[in-house]
Amino acid sequence: MMDKNTIRTKLQATGIHLLFSLLLVLIGFALLLMWYPAWLFWSDGGIQVLWLLVGVDLILGPALTFVVYSAKKSVRERILDLSLILIIQLGAFGYGMYQAYDQRSLMLWYDRTVNIAASCPAQFYRITEQPVPNSSNLLQIFQPKANLSALEVELQRQMSMKEAAPCVLNAQFESLAAQNSLQTQRHASKIKLLSAAEQAQISAEDPLVLFVGRYREVVLVLDPQYQVSAYYYLPKQ
Repeated sequence: MMDKNTIRTKLQATGIHLLFSLLLVLIGFALLLMWYPAWLFWSDGGIQVLWLLVGVDLILGPALTFVVYSAKKSVRERILDLSLILIIQLGAFGYGMYQAYDQRSLMLWYDRTVNIAASCPAQFYRITEQPVPNSSNLLQIFQPKANLSALEVELQRQMSMKEAAPCVLNAQFESLAAQNSLQTQRHASKIKLLSAAEQAQISAEDPLVLFVGRYREVVLVLDPQYQVSAYYYLPKQ
C-alpha cells in the first residue's frame, strides 16, 4: 500500500502532466472549430475527434503518469518513463489531428434532384483527381452510414465516380412550397421531427436543404443569397 508521500509525489507529477494535456486539448479544440465550423462540428465529426482527444490526452496520459511515476526511481528512469508516455501521447494527438484535417470539408456538394447536401473532404479530390478548391468556405466528409435511402445511396455513388463534377455549393435552391411533391413530403416529414419551437421558426417560403452528415442530419435554412441563415439538428434515429 502506498504511503502519503508516495501518493503526494504521484499527484504532483500527474497534475503537471494534466496541465500539459489540457493545453494540448485546447489547441486541438481550437483547430477543430476552424476545420468543422457551425453545424459540421456536431454533425460531421468534430465532436467525435474532441472526445477522442479528451480520452487519450486528458485522461489516459495523466493516468499513466500516476501509475509509473515514482520518486524512488532514479532521475534517468523517471525521465525515460515520462518521455515514453509523452511520445505515445503526442503521436496519438498528431495522428488524430491529421485525420481530422484530412477529413474536413472543403465545400458542400449539393444534388438538386433530391435536395440533399453532403460534404466534400480533401480526400474526395484525391480520389477524383479534381483540383482542390482554395475556398475558405469550409464545409465536410461524406462516408457510408447505416440505413441510407436509395436516393442517398445514389448520391454516395455519384460522389465516388471519377467523372463526378467538382464539389460545389449549387445555388439552385427552391422554397419548400415550390418543390415537387416528393421533395415536399420528404422535407416536411423531417421538419416534423424538430421541436415545436424550431418548426415555428421555419416558413414554407424558406429555401431548405437537408444536410446528411456522418453522424447527424441537419435542416439548413438559406437566406436570399443562398447562405445558411439558420440550422436545426434532427434527432438521432
